[in-house]
Formats: sequence, C-alpha cells, structure tokens
Amino acid sequence: MAAGLVDEIRAAWPGFRASMARQLAAPPREERLLFYVFLGCFLGFIAGLPGAIAQARLLEEPDAVTGVVAGRIFAAIFFAPLFLYGVAAVSVLAMRLAGKKQSFYTGRLALFWAILVAMPVLLGASLIEALVPVRVLAEIINLLAFLAFVWIWASCLAQGFEVKRTGTVAVGILFLPVLLSFAAFSLR
Repeated sequence: MAAGLVDEIRAAWPGFRASMARQLAAPPREERLLFYVFLGCFLGFIAGLPGAIAQARLLEEPDAVTGVVAGRIFAAIFFAPLFLYGVAAVSVLAMRLAGKKQSFYTGRLALFWAILVAMPVLLGASLIEALVPVRVLAEIINLLAFLAFVWIWASCLAQGFEVKRTGTVAVGILFLPVLLSFAAFSLR
C-alpha cells in the first residue's frame, strides 16, 4: 500500500474486489480502520452540509444553521462511528449465518473501505442535490448513489468472506434490515 489513500480510492474503481484484496493484504491494523471510519464520517458530514443548511433555513429560527450544523458534526464524530461499528458487526454475524467464517476485522474493513471508495459518488450526489432544484431528480440521484454504495460494500464483503457472487451479497445487504425488523417485530 505504497500509494496514497486518494490513489488507492481511485485505483479501486476499476475493480472493487481487487481493491479489497489489496486492503486485506496489508497488515491488519485497527488504527487504520479508525482512520477510515472517522474520515468517512467527516466526509459524510461534508456531503450532508447542503441539506443541513437547507433544512435549517426552513426553521426560521435565529442561529438555526449553527444549531443544525453543530448537531450534525457532533453526530458525525461521536454517533456515526459507533453505529458503523455496529453495522459491521451485524454484517459479519449475517455472513457467519451464511456459513462464512472470517474475523470481525474483515467485516469492519469491508464496510469502512466501501464508505471511502463510495465517497466520490456520495459527494457528487450531494453536490447535484444542492444545485438541482428538481426534488425528484435529486431523490433519484441519491437512490443511485445508495445503490452504488451497496454494490461497493457487497463487493468488499464478497472478497473478504470469499463469496463468489457479489450480487448475492448485495441482495443480502438490501434485505437484512427487513429481516431484522421482522425478527424484532415477531419477538414482541
């Protein structure tokens, strides 16, 4: 991993699985994952700024922009990384239910690396949302950005857990929240 992080992200686009293989070939270091998740959360905060400012202006309160932005940066620094660690753990448990036995480190790396690789798409979608006044078009672009992220994450998980078909993992990612909701509802 002699290249810089931006070069690694750029190199990931021709082949997400090959990129994940390069990430797995590097020595496992938890501080690298912490850097990835905090950088991803910070960039996600930046991507959400146009929407946050627009939301705050609708409130018509004094210092509404400051309050909304402060709340979002607090959430990006403290809550989002914890949430993402939880999502990574659930994805590993789901892969283990499917018979794949890899470490939780691999699951965290897959999610955090996918966030960084997908960040150019997410930032672009945020920019388009800020510039395009047509709300329906912005929602379609956000949906496409989300699906791109899911595919990248599925590719990383498939490589890390040695699954041959990325599409199977992508379908699992999309339906896992539905299954978890159903399980929680049935336990009531």
